[in-house]
Amino acid sequence: MSERQETDFTQQLADALKHLREQGFEPPFVFTLVATNGSTVSGIYRSDQHNDALIAEILDSNIEGSGFSLPIKLTIVDRRGHAARFPIDLSHPQQRLN
Repeated sequence: MSERQETDFTQQLADALKHLREQGFEPPFVFTLVATNGSTVSGIYRSDQHNDALIAEILDSNIEGSGFSLPIKLTIVDRRGHAARFPIDLSHPQQRLN
């Protein structure tokens, strides 16, 4: 991804997390990113005890070739087991899959 795509990716990820919180999802959020080329990243977002921020911890990753190819699928599961998927395709506006 280019630097511009990384910025757009970061914004789409932040928008997805904000949307989930607005819908009642509760941290911690366990997440997995899967790219079309097989690259993956898994981790957890925990609430910062001092403010409303989320702190990410990467638990595992597998990077194929030159990195993440688009589109990327993001799956997030909250503390109660509620799950959501988001496509991340920087050529299209973000939409929630389910």
